[in-house]
Amino acid sequence: EDTRRSAELSEFFVQGTDAKEVITIIAELADARLVVTPFSKDPDDETITVEVVHEALIREWGQLREWLEEDRDMLRLRERLRLDTSNWLEAGRDSHYLLRKNQLIPFEVFEQADHISLSRREWEFLNASRKREAFLRNRNMAFGIFSFCVALVLLVLVFRTVSAQNEAAINQRVAQSGVKAANA
Repeated sequence: EDTRRSAELSEFFVQGTDAKEVITIIAELADARLVVTPFSKDPDDETITVEVVHEALIREWGQLREWLEEDRDMLRLRERLRLDTSNWLEAGRDSHYLLRKNQLIPFEVFEQADHISLSRREWEFLNASRKREAFLRNRNMAFGIFSFCVALVLLVLVFRTVSAQNEAAINQRVAQSGVKAANA
């Protein structure tokens, strides 16, 4: 069931939407006492939150219910991103909280979604996760190349050692056969 939650003001700015228009609509909703917000007119103030006043509004507003149902999976993914970002920030941006390769895949949908806007911190979290994955991928590739080179050098050394031993054995046989021929 859908419940109310505080949303950062920046979550309302989707691609192609005029920030002033969004602020005007939120102000009108606040004036009608449908949402509450410690409102300021600064769209860059990420501390401003907006919250639906009553959960009954979520249950009873048919159009809102329809929109929520249409975007159910996207909203769940968005909530997961919001929580992951929050955990990362609370941990002081610790890299252990960043998403890994397979965890990043579902979030690629946000790059094409024009009706859902991510906050600056959520984008930072996703970008930091991508950068870390690129670093790990490059490090693993470098380690793989280094390991291959070490194995190749070892193989060459083993080949040269075996060749030298074979050549020494052949020279020893030739010398022994020469000694036997000279003694005969």
